[in-house]
Amino acid sequence: MHILLVEDDLSIADSLREGLIRYGFDVDHVTTGSAALAAGSADVMLLDLGLPDMDGLDVCRRLRARSAVPIIVITARGDEVDTQRWLALKSAVDTAARRVFCKGEEVPLAPKEFDLLSTLAERPGTVLTRESLIDTVWDTHWFGSTRTLDVHIAALRQKLAGALTITAVRGVGFRLDRD
Repeated sequence: MHILLVEDDLSIADSLREGLIRYGFDVDHVTTGSAALAAGSADVMLLDLGLPDMDGLDVCRRLRARSAVPIIVITARGDEVDTQRWLALKSAVDTAARRVFCKGEEVPLAPKEFDLLSTLAERPGTVLTRESLIDTVWDTHWFGSTRTLDVHIAALRQKLAGALTITAVRGVGFRLDRD
């Protein structure tokens, strides 16, 4: 497997590169966002968000315009705003592909399960009412039982166990919590 490591801190990069090579990976290392964008194809990109020439999120956006290569973010940033920006970008990339991965494996979701997960992921940590979820995922003119929402939530919880938590807020709706 060919990995592109994008990290400007040489001590971190050397350590990561050495460990990856020891486990049999082919690793190319670049130190800037522009070098990452100019690099050849890779099976996986390890991307630092704090690069000297451009923000790692910009690198990701530009890369996503032309490639679906899996990206693993490595960063010292713990800022909530950066986390929200990254989640928003990730959610938009995953939504376009309509693919969900858990522990490296693609999880097959029914169309409504995917739409429900996508809707919850757009606002992690926020309680979305049952009515708003049904209006968004099904239709504003849905006349079926709201029990269908509970069935789809249960299916998502089962399929994505350990990767995310969907919390029921009694009498209100559901919230996607970050683990």
